Amino acid sequence: MKQDVDLERFKKQVLVPGIGVSGLEKLADTTVLFCGLGGGGSVGAHQFVLSNVGRVVLCDHDKVEYSNLGRQYLYDEASIGTYKVLAAEKFLRKTNPNVDVVPIHQKVDLNLLETVYKKYKNLLIYVAIDKWNCHFLINEFCIKNEIPAVHMGSIGFKGFVYVYNPQKTQTCFECSMRQGYIGNIDVTEIDKADTVYPYLPPVISTAGSIAVTEGIKLILNKEKSLVNSFLMYRGTDHADVFENAISGAPIFDQVTTQKNNQCELCKKCI
Repeated sequence: MKQDVDLERFKKQVLVPGIGVSGLEKLADTTVLFCGLGGGGSVGAHQFVLSNVGRVVLCDHDKVEYSNLGRQYLYDEASIGTYKVLAAEKFLRKTNPNVDVVPIHQKVDLNLLETVYKKYKNLLIYVAIDKWNCHFLINEFCIKNEIPAVHMGSIGFKGFVYVYNPQKTQTCFECSMRQGYIGNIDVTEIDKADTVYPYLPPVISTAGSIAVTEGIKLILNKEKSLVNSFLMYRGTDHADVFENAISGAPIFDQVTTQKNNQCELCKKCI
């Protein structure tokens, strides 16, 4: 999948130190799989397409609902009742006609991951899904197959980002998240309870933008990154289902993570 880069359209990206024409060509030769097209997926898909990634594969099983419109800006009132992947495809094709947009209307599962992995080269996975066990499944798949990935999420005034680099990452997503945010909370029970989280659009955009930037750096093999850390953004000190209010916590808290020698998945990292 090699496409010509429109140097006039993306001339400001060409000027970015460390990108240039060769960097745009790398982006144009990359496929990004989006797991989830809610608020975080909207941010990620839009910004990767604006950055001229060559192909985006959109995976989500939901339809657009009225309550989505306050934070998921790939959609509008005309999209209500439409499958998210189809509404997003329409929006993204208008945003950048040069990008190949592939919609897949289904839940993220192992079969979907294997199909996409076998079909597309130069794959990066962007994870913006509200079920923790899906994050764990995708991270395990990426570690097994050495696929670079970025994970993001938000809740209220808080957001997080995790980066998986097959050549450098030492700690799996779950152990990183536990060290950087949730401690020993049983997220399986929270998933089963189908917990409804509070969301704020600018916080979603903050975490999503950082995740996209980290994804671009993975594609371009940049040395400086969030690898082997867990980034928490806490815009205020409010409590949530995972932690009590932390008075005086830094707005951006980059927690250096440690390999868990008792974790079988961490053992499979480098």
